[in-house]
Amino acid sequence: MQTYVNPLCGGQDPFVMKGPDGLYYSVFAGGNRGTSLYVAVSPRLSEPGIAHRVWTAVDGGWNAATVWAPEIHYLRGKYYIYYTSAILDCGVVGWTTRRLGVLEADAPLGPYADCGRLELGDEMSIDGTVLEAPDGNLYFIYMRNQRFGDSLNTLCIAPMESPVKISGEPSLLSRPQYPWEEFVNEGPEALCHNGKVMIVYSAHGAHIPNYCLALLVCENPNEIMRRDSWRKYDAPVFAQGNGIMGPGHASMTVSPDGSTPYLVYHCKSNAISQFGVAGCMYRQICVQPFEWNRDGTP
Repeated sequence: MQTYVNPLCGGQDPFVMKGPDGLYYSVFAGGNRGTSLYVAVSPRLSEPGIAHRVWTAVDGGWNAATVWAPEIHYLRGKYYIYYTSAILDCGVVGWTTRRLGVLEADAPLGPYADCGRLELGDEMSIDGTVLEAPDGNLYFIYMRNQRFGDSLNTLCIAPMESPVKISGEPSLLSRPQYPWEEFVNEGPEALCHNGKVMIVYSAHGAHIPNYCLALLVCENPNEIMRRDSWRKYDAPVFAQGNGIMGPGHASMTVSPDGSTPYLVYHCKSNAISQFGVAGCMYRQICVQPFEWNRDGTP
């Protein structure tokens, strides 16, 4: 097991992938107005490593505003970065223009080709990820708000023809139904273990100490697109405690030898929980090893 001290660094929405070469790749947004994407490479999970700028948005496009929650995936022999962006950054109008895009490259540090916006409809959509099912089929999972202002952020799923193309209509996967979820289901991440297909997602407001991780388990892997194939846990699987506030928006990876699974997540760096107040969204990145239950869940 690697040694480390939490928090590793400041940041939010961490995504770390162990590549086929055994190195760890993380991706984050930065640069002028947060419109550039950087990929960092490191031999250790606990060290972010050296960052390389791999892409910058072009002024005037659908993705000209700040980039959010990027992820890097190795799929079918190539590397893909999925990200959220928008036409505008300003206020509610800018929020509603958020959509999801994808970049493609032959190597993790690029060069990346901009494959455009994923066709997921006209609703605001963020936090996209890919589920590669045990049978090899690909599915895109993301957060959607069908009518901005209705206080309901849901998780949706869509089939993929390829890592850059949606092949069918999205369908509802999960909506907030418990008090601890408040009005938010977001930040989905696929987790497959011993044939079991799962989704770890974030619930509650990201600026609140009650932000947490929750779990969906697919009980019929042959019907992944059907909402009734999925069972939602009725309590969080990872929540605040021991001085950690608002743990959420996580990704999962493994130790260098593949023996230990790790959770990489962000948490609040202070107790400010009033939305819009300076510092309420300040976050930091931590790692946590985990184990498996007898039923294959984390």
